[in-house]
Amino acid sequence: PELDTEEIMIPSMLLQPFVENALWHGLMHKEGERNLAIRFYPLNDEIFIAEVDDNGIGREKAAAIRKAKAIPGAHQSKGIAISTERLRLIHMEQDQHATVEIIDKKGPDGESLGTRVVFELSLYLN
Repeated sequence: PELDTEEIMIPSMLLQPFVENALWHGLMHKEGERNLAIRFYPLNDEIFIAEVDDNGIGREKAAAIRKAKAIPGAHQSKGIAISTERLRLIHMEQDQHATVEIIDKKGPDGESLGTRVVFELSLYLN
């Protein structure tokens, strides 16, 4: 409610690869309750946060599963690399704040509690 949804622009398909990864790699292999949250909230007067948060198996376990099932010559996803590069270009070419941080959530004994992806984006993106 603190954000003016009529004014904020998010580059198309920016969050999609991260949401897809959360579903296919983090939550699909998880037993028990699965949660995915996508949140938007202001950081300050010029920047807002877009957050993709899951309670999946985590990036380490997901990578091990992908490696075990790897098929030589199979398609390799580039969605996250493309989104990260887009953010870099927005920051460089438009001189607007645009960052992403991927956080591996861990419990006290080091077990994975999922993944959180935090985007910081300018309120004034074109």
